[in-house]
Amino acid sequence: MTEQERKHQFLIALNFGLVYLLWGSTYLAIRIVVEHIPPAMMGATRFLIGGAVMLAWCLVSGRAIKLSALDFRRVAIIGVLLLVGGNVGVAWAEKTVPSGLTALIVAIVPIWVAVIETFILK
Repeated sequence: MTEQERKHQFLIALNFGLVYLLWGSTYLAIRIVVEHIPPAMMGATRFLIGGAVMLAWCLVSGRAIKLSALDFRRVAIIGVLLLVGGNVGVAWAEKTVPSGLTALIVAIVPIWVAVIETFILK
């Protein structure tokens, strides 16, 4: 194995490790936060901070954000669905469901999508 291949394998393992650590710890963090503030406020705060960071990055890197009215409407609908259905739904559930179980349930969603597409939607 060449040095380049070893470096590539190391970077893949490092990235997987970072995803596992950062994504997995999100559910524990949500569980801790919803003990102190309402789930909707937590979700809105996460989206506002994340949006501000992304917009700041676009500004710093010189990327322009150009959306047509139709695209803006689509993005807004997706954002509301992600915030309410995904983020706030998970945070609300974590008030009663352990964070590890929540992470497992969310992690198997792609499997259910594949099963539904394969056997139901064909």
